[in-house]
Amino acid sequence: MLSHIKITIIGIFSFLLVACDDSEYAALETGTIVNGTVVDGYIDNATVCLDINKNNICDDSEPTTNSDENGLFKFTNVILEESSFIPIIAYGGIDTATDKNFDGQLRTILDTSNISENSIVSPLTDLVTQAFLDTDMNSSDTLNNVKTEVANIFSIPRAEIEKDPMKDITLFIKTQELQHSKDMIQKVLEKNIQEDMSIDDKRILQENIKKKLLEIEMKTADIDTMTYIFTTLVYDITVPMNQIIFANGQLEEVSRILNSLLQETSLNIGKLDQLQNLIYNEQTKGIDNLVNSDSEDEIEIVKIEIPEDSIPKTIFNTDDAILDEQACLPTNSYNFIESSNSGLISDFTSGISLSSGYEKTTEFPDSSVKIFYPKIDERLLNLTTETQDVYKKNNNATYDYYFVFNKAWIKNENNIVYILTPQRGTIKPICYRYELNDTVKYDTEGTKVYR
Repeated sequence: MLSHIKITIIGIFSFLLVACDDSEYAALETGTIVNGTVVDGYIDNATVCLDINKNNICDDSEPTTNSDENGLFKFTNVILEESSFIPIIAYGGIDTATDKNFDGQLRTILDTSNISENSIVSPLTDLVTQAFLDTDMNSSDTLNNVKTEVANIFSIPRAEIEKDPMKDITLFIKTQELQHSKDMIQKVLEKNIQEDMSIDDKRILQENIKKKLLEIEMKTADIDTMTYIFTTLVYDITVPMNQIIFANGQLEEVSRILNSLLQETSLNIGKLDQLQNLIYNEQTKGIDNLVNSDSEDEIEIVKIEIPEDSIPKTIFNTDDAILDEQACLPTNSYNFIESSNSGLISDFTSGISLSSGYEKTTEFPDSSVKIFYPKIDERLLNLTTETQDVYKKNNNATYDYYFVFNKAWIKNENNIVYILTPQRGTIKPICYRYELNDTVKYDTEGTKVYR
């Protein structure tokens, strides 16, 4: 893996197709709309531009806008070249998770031949952009391979790279580790560079740090690796060993607390900004110890403590529930149908139907119920049309939801389906798992599951 990343950094992806020269591109005939989100926490009032000339600066002549309090930005009626790769740059503004100025710069690559509905600009897409621009090979193959390389570094699926890290705990953990690593290395270097740095100097410094993190595959929690980073960043300075030891130890502490959050099965991912703020405040104490150190004495590492009652949790009770990472997710590659109290909704090709018994009320503003199910073996489906009814009762002896499945499901190799019930007031939607292996009508019972 390390050799692949080095190839990415120095730009010799010999196995990829070389892109056409910019002069061969044709302009898109009509103006284009580009929507996106700037997120570390969500960045409010960030300056966002399309870096058409790829000089890593938002020039006056380039389309520029600002993000709102949810990190959202929009370019309307912009004229772009067909089949081109344009960096989107975001900088400045306020990180709404920490309520502090956002001093960094984040980027993503806009592929004009495949513009997404929402271009996420995050620390992970920023790392992809750094690697992609270093290849100097503008092609979709290059971009896809760079995304795969970065995803491998962070042990996440390739498709996760372009998702919102504030909506997924694993992505949140990876993003925060990356940001804290960049910030820590920069703080150490700035402390030892004996002159004020201009904005351009800081930008170049950040680029060099990102390149180095790619090269060492984010393995910062190692003294030898941390020493290598500081001795190869091409700055005419010597970083004292006590600072290297501190930087390594403090990043280990950040990694420890972040990864411990993965064990919080009832974590409310809708409030990850609260966790980010808590960790940021604790980490700031460690940075202050670094900044105020003036000798080679040991620098105290700040142990990050997050009180249990400060961790935002959902009301969902995971007692006796099964942890299933594929449960009730539209991305789980299962088929699904949805019913909103409008009678039986059916997928006849799969032999399964669903009806919601929830009435639309103030308590249930959205009465929709979803059922997720794998593909059925068509040979079994053709064997019988006999059906099996399953329902769940409430106290009024009417059903909350009701689903019907062809008895072929009992013999199907994967006979597990998932039901997602509506949100009830402040109680989050609940996911139930059913194994369709009962031959007696109404005997199939659900088991709660959680991601």
